[in-house]
Amino acid sequence: MKTLISLKKSKSGYTADFGDQILSLDPDIVYRYQLISGLEIEDNLYHQILEAQGYLTFFKKAIFKLKKMMTIHEMEAYLEKEGAKPAWIKQIIFSLLEKKYLNDQHYAVSFVEFKKYTAGPDMIRHQLKEKGVHLALIEAALSKHDFKEILDQLIEKKIQSMKSKPKSQVLRSLKAYFIQKGYSIESVDYALSKLSHLYQGNEETLIQKDLEKLKKKYQEKLEGYELNETLKLKLYAKGYPYDLIKKVIS
Repeated sequence: MKTLISLKKSKSGYTADFGDQILSLDPDIVYRYQLISGLEIEDNLYHQILEAQGYLTFFKKAIFKLKKMMTIHEMEAYLEKEGAKPAWIKQIIFSLLEKKYLNDQHYAVSFVEFKKYTAGPDMIRHQLKEKGVHLALIEAALSKHDFKEILDQLIEKKIQSMKSKPKSQVLRSLKAYFIQKGYSIESVDYALSKLSHLYQGNEETLIQKDLEKLKKKYQEKLEGYELNETLKLKLYAKGYPYDLIKKVIS
């Protein structure tokens, strides 16, 4: 048996003094169990109050956390980290799903929509898997977008702006960039093969500038055949085609 010695209002609700324990109670708990000062409470009812207050505390934490969209897995991990009991977590998740505050399908669709121009399908798929979204939901969300078309748009924009490097170097850079962003090697290769003609750099002008820089760097140390071979190797490493290199270094 417990005796509620005093019940006082506080900023966050009520402070309940049971003599050997002081509890912070939500107004909903106070009204639900009709608590008043001097009330004698059976032990089993006291434990019900503790359970109800514990659940409500973590439910409110969950609601506050949902100011930002979360997946079911993320919410479970958050509540566990905060110290919620497994039974409370299960009950809270059920309630949030019922109220549609948690919806992994909607989350996946929104996530793909937000990420589609900054990440490829492989990266998005990996990120959603880490958030605990089921693969079927991920694939359904990805299927709403034509990532081949998006990749074409992105490559077209980038390739036209990269005029200060040789064409082959530009293509290598773009391939590495978009693979890193989560597009497959096959899809990137195919897109680049279609769009490589959009390159707008003038390689003849670029190679002359690079040749002059390389000459200044190496002509004091090398000369004749050795100098020419070194220049050819350096220009080839920069991505210039060998025919063009031979043309400027005869």
